[in-house]
Amino acid sequence: MAAIFPLHYAGCVWYWQQLMPHREVIFDRHHFFQKQSYHNRCYIAGPNGKQLLSIPTAGSNFKRPFCEIEISYSENWQKIHWNAIKAAYGSSPFFEYYDHLLEPFYKKQVRFLADFNLQFTEWLMQQLKLKPVYHLSESMAKGHSEKDYRTLFTAKKEPEISFERYPQVFEHKFGFIPNLSVLDTLFNQGPTAISCFR
Repeated sequence: MAAIFPLHYAGCVWYWQQLMPHREVIFDRHHFFQKQSYHNRCYIAGPNGKQLLSIPTAGSNFKRPFCEIEISYSENWQKIHWNAIKAAYGSSPFFEYYDHLLEPFYKKQVRFLADFNLQFTEWLMQQLKLKPVYHLSESMAKGHSEKDYRTLFTAKKEPEISFERYPQVFEHKFGFIPNLSVLDTLFNQGPTAISCFR
């Protein structure tokens, strides 16, 4: 039985911890979009501490399926996000290993948030060497509670679990900040990042 997951923007460590054990995954693109969720936001550790990166959306999103949510380009959020990522991780051990692969996501314009998140997630799975069989929902997926992860993750409250520690660029200033975007783990740990999800 396939596990059902939402499509997040550069998902947090907890998201990847839950996804990693599953051999088959359904990414549900038809559940309702939730404001202030990981659908369009992620957190990184920047020079001033924990930093929010949020993708703006166009129009009213009230009770609309996630697959219909369009990205707004009225402001240059791509430049803002990319500059923030460079400021946060430019001195990290593996930034130069991944930056040229990641930067194109902040150059091209993708109309729908679900498509952008899927492309980003596919790229992250490649870097993390994860190879689940995955499908895209053709309608709102019907799940069983033990394998339905669509409502598990919330940006409003941190999970009450412990996370594997690893060196972070600004740890000397702020201490270890857990459960950031997987980009934090990737830039700091490189090919061994997946070990932080076990």
